[in-house]
Amino acid sequence: MNDHQHEAKRKRDSAQTHTRYCRRYFGFLTLLLLIPELLWAQPQSQFAGSVPTGQATNSVLDLSLSDAFQRALKYNLGAI
Repeated sequence: MNDHQHEAKRKRDSAQTHTRYCRRYFGFLTLLLLIPELLWAQPQSQFAGSVPTGQATNSVLDLSLSDAFQRALKYNLGAI
């Protein structure tokens, strides 16, 4: 190879390296922009959390195992 061919190869390699770094940089920036959006997104599900209803009392509720499971699924554990 002569000097002209070496110089052309060096420029081509440099351009390819630059392109590769740019793609990685913009990919990284895209992730930085998307990750907070994904983390802050609230789930839209009927099982996403519970909402208390009715009046709170000091009385004890006698529940069967079946009643306890039904309440757990309805108010707290539906996503499981």
